[in-house]
This record gives sequence, structure tokens and C-alpha cells, in this order.
Amino acid sequence: MSTDGRHTLLRKHAQSETNAAGLDLVFIHGLGASANVWENQVNYFGDDNRIWLAELCGHGEAPPLRRSLFQLPFLPQDDCSIDQMAAEIAEDLEKNQTDRAVLVGHSLGGAIAVKLAADYPDRARALVLIDTPVVQKAKWIQKRLAMNVFRRHFQRTVQQIFAMMCEKADTAQRVIADALKADKNSFISLIKQVMDMDLSDELSRISVPTLLVLGSRMAKTEEKLSVFLSAQGYDELTDKTVEYRSDVGHYIMLEKPEWLNKLMAEFLTKLTSST
Repeated sequence: MSTDGRHTLLRKHAQSETNAAGLDLVFIHGLGASANVWENQVNYFGDDNRIWLAELCGHGEAPPLRRSLFQLPFLPQDDCSIDQMAAEIAEDLEKNQTDRAVLVGHSLGGAIAVKLAADYPDRARALVLIDTPVVQKAKWIQKRLAMNVFRRHFQRTVQQIFAMMCEKADTAQRVIADALKADKNSFISLIKQVMDMDLSDELSRISVPTLLVLGSRMAKTEEKLSVFLSAQGYDELTDKTVEYRSDVGHYIMLEKPEWLNKLMAEFLTKLTSST
């Protein structure tokens, strides 16, 4: 953790033109990744828009959590909550005089984008949520078992779980390597956030245009897509566009970058033409 207690890092991408006429695009990665996961999108959108890259605690260049030397119940331990991470990104956007940004989030990053848009509506112009579940509500025993497995067998568990998220072997190798670079304590803290997550109320408070991009890890078939959307509370979104394909894993931005970029470009064009 940094000295000021912050859990996120937000920086403007060097390729981004300071006075670009386009939009402010804020990219927020998910668990076990870093800002590098957005390289295809940065290259595609960076010339005409202002690109902001967020990194979560213990991932990429963001500082890890600070832990006590002694892990005792009566000693408070630092956690990186979704609330705080959303607040920090919103604060950084305000400091940089960036209003009404398009928030692009993958998985946990998408959940943080939802929280930010709900709690700081002046900062969000639109949302792009990529393979983003926002309701988990795991049972106590499920959380306890998951925490124990990750603490005792971190490398093996990361390899097994992240391999299952990908359709392509080369993508799996890349995301596993990235995940193993993350700070272990920060990673486990974020897992706890995911397992406790319930942002259904936040969805009901969002009115900005939202693009949902989903693959087979959220819904095995297109017929099951509506079940997933309802269970996650996405029916609450009044202005949403849903795109789905079954031949892609969780890391859509890496496995199908051309498809994702095309969807985003169409969404952003419609967004700017309507204002």
C-alpha cells in the first residue's frame, strides 16, 4: 500500500494526445491482470481519444497492500474494497479535470466501473462492461475454502483457474503469467471482494448508455444469456446494448480484439452522435 493509503494507480497513456478531440476512455482491468491487457484497445483508440489506464492494488505498477507482520484476529488487516477503488479512480479523474469519461472494465474492473458510475455519476458518460458479473454473494464456507486454497497453493490454483477462463492456449499462458506476477495478499483480498459482491442496487441507479460484451464463461449458449442477465440484475439497466458470442473465453480483449474494437467503435460513434 502506498503511503497515502491508496489502492489504485491511474495514469494517462503516453500515446494519448493531450488535446485529442475524442473521448476520455478509462480502462480498468480485472483480477490477476494489469493495464497491459488493453494493448489492442489502446492501439486502436489511442490516436483519437484520451486513454487512461487504471491498475488495481498489487497489480502492474500499483502498490501492494501493506500487511501486518503478525496475522492475528484483533489486528486489523488492510483490504482493497470495490468502494475505495472506485472512489480513488473518481478522485483522480476529478484531479485531472476529466468529466464524463467512458468507463471500460473487464470482470472485476467492470464491477468497479459500475460502482463508480453509480456513486459518482458526474464522472461517467457511458459504460463498456466486458464479461462482468456484479452479483456473487458466496456463502461463508465457500469463501473460507477459497481463501485457504489460494493461501496454501497459490501458484497451482492460479494456473488451474485461469487456464479454464480461456479458449486459446496462448492466451491462457499469458494471463497465468500475468496473474502470478500480482502480489499474493492483494490478489487474495480482491478475491474476497469478488465473492462478497452485490452491485444490483448500483445497477438500478445507472442511466448512462451501457455496452455489455459477454462470452461463453458468463453464458454457455445464447439461449442462457437472458438467465445470466436477469440473475445479475442487468435488467435494471434502462439503456443497454448486449453483444454475445460463444466462441470466446473470459479474456475477450485478447482472444477477439478485432470484434471487441468494432463493437466499441460502433458504440462510441453512436454515443458521440447523439450528443
